[in-house]
Amino acid sequence: MLFLTFCISCHVESYLENYYTSGDHLMLNIPPALRTQFETCLRNTAIPKHAHAAYIKWLRYYLDFCQKYHFPHTRRESLPHFLHKLQEKKQTQGQQQQASHAISL
Repeated sequence: MLFLTFCISCHVESYLENYYTSGDHLMLNIPPALRTQFETCLRNTAIPKHAHAAYIKWLRYYLDFCQKYHFPHTRRESLPHFLHKLQEKKQTQGQQQQASHAISL
């Protein structure tokens, strides 16, 4: 029984490494290679440094949205669905535009 508990615990820990908590919600972490590539893109574009954290947040939210609602995150056709969800969540036009720009990078 102890071995089974240990195996389940290890499995849960490795599963949770891919997630972080936002309030009471588990959200998908950005895969390290994608995060590095995205941060490089942010540095090489005209995105102000003070906005980088917000852009990373939008990417994380987008990936989480796509996983939760079964949209392919690599398809441009998924973005309007995400933006519609932001509108439902009462995000401002400015926030929606920033999110759209972040995902379009």
